[in-house]
Amino acid sequence: MGRYIAGRLFSIVLVLLAVTAITFLLMQAVPGGPFDESKMALSPEVKANIRRMYGLDKPLYVQYWNFVKSVLQLNFGYSYQFPGDTIASVFARTSTPTLIIGGSTIVVAVVLGVILGVVAAYRQNTWLDYVITFGTTLGLVIPSFVLAVVLVLIFTRALGWLPSGGWAKPQNVILPLMANSLGPICFVARYTRNSMLEVLHREHVRAARAKGVRGTRLATRHVLRNALTPLVTVIGPMVPGIVTSSVFVESMFRVPGMGSLFVGAVGFRDYPMIMATTTIIGFLIAFANLFTDIAYTWVDPRVRLGSARR
Repeated sequence: MGRYIAGRLFSIVLVLLAVTAITFLLMQAVPGGPFDESKMALSPEVKANIRRMYGLDKPLYVQYWNFVKSVLQLNFGYSYQFPGDTIASVFARTSTPTLIIGGSTIVVAVVLGVILGVVAAYRQNTWLDYVITFGTTLGLVIPSFVLAVVLVLIFTRALGWLPSGGWAKPQNVILPLMANSLGPICFVARYTRNSMLEVLHREHVRAARAKGVRGTRLATRHVLRNALTPLVTVIGPMVPGIVTSSVFVESMFRVPGMGSLFVGAVGFRDYPMIMATTTIIGFLIAFANLFTDIAYTWVDPRVRLGSARR
């Protein structure tokens, strides 16, 4: 296990280097920059001083190496959009809405998804199973930004129940949560249904039924534990995916979170902010996958990792 984790950590470092290097080169390849005349009227002397202050006058390989050294010191530098503010302080201000929406999405997706999947599996080939299967399939193909528009039209324009955006009231969480959670709910529901059906047809479940085991006892002792174990492999990687999908949701509902911050950084060509956000998202995805592999060995002791698997 130790050798496996060490190898995965080394591969994570290589992946993060590759992702940040590609992001850095793509930023530089796009014409224009954060301090062009189209964005602000600056004299050549002032622009040269600003570029020198942020290190933009140095060769590209020097700029990238300076970024890597700063990350190793847990210092992402200063934002171009918010002069005088470090990226860490900006993230601290904007992370709360993202964590609230993302954390709520994970809880809602797992709870509702598992319930719908279990119901569909136990009512296989009935009208209830068909409705849940059709609904989850439809939910998976609807983009979150399209759903956001539909929710605003229904709950804000037509019914007047909920605000269309902002972050001043508790009600502001509801629409972003609904838009962000539909896809994960449908994904978990379909995965749970398929896993439940597979377990329901195994020999140990048939044997339990033959002995007279029914209802809740059969579900909890013989079906659910074995059926829900594979969910660990999808819930872990789903977490960073939910965070990244909130980019569109937060922008649509004017939520002052990290998603809106990233969209603004791309438009402003805020290089340090873009690099910091890319690094954090890459870190989350890589470690979510690593944690999923490790957690799978906890819930199923038969699984071994690395050289221990024979």
